[in-house]
Amino acid sequence: MKKSFLLFVFSLVAVFGFARPDTDYFHNPKYAAGAVPVVGGKVVFSYDIETGFDENATYKRATDWAMGRFVEPKVLNSHVLQKNSQDKLFKLFSAETMVFKKSAFVTDFTKISYTTVITVKGNVCNISFTDIVYNYNENRPEVEATEYAAEDWITDAESINKGKTKFLKKTGKFRVATIDLFSNLSEELKAAFEL
Repeated sequence: MKKSFLLFVFSLVAVFGFARPDTDYFHNPKYAAGAVPVVGGKVVFSYDIETGFDENATYKRATDWAMGRFVEPKVLNSHVLQKNSQDKLFKLFSAETMVFKKSAFVTDFTKISYTTVITVKGNVCNISFTDIVYNYNENRPEVEATEYAAEDWITDAESINKGKTKFLKKTGKFRVATIDLFSNLSEELKAAFEL
């Protein structure tokens, strides 16, 4: 019985102590200082894609991708804010769940709302990601829900410690997950032009 218990304890230590992914995000240039762009006081992620298609085909592929990507169950809700095929502009609002950590015992997540703007000029498609708001603890009745704007939460000033040696525990996870979300969206859109 004692051996079984010890084996169980060592198994837990192995699973939870050694099987963790590398979480030294601070030293990864993808997440480091300067990785969250602030333009005119607002957090605005932006990425250009050279498509190899003409302007009309680029715009059509981009909007088709967006209409397929920003639908349930991938997002909690979304709606088109502006669609202008003459100016090659497509703007939509979305909200989805962003998971920080998931295990058998706990799931740490937030609802993220944001605006995606797609513009096309020639064969270049730009995707930008702004108006980011987090609703944390929204579905947890035991804790008060809080709302944070990206400008007050994931910028260098808000998510890196004063010594510039690590991310702050509370805000750093939002920064990393937001950068990953935008990176994933950009790569998905880029793949829409490779078909």
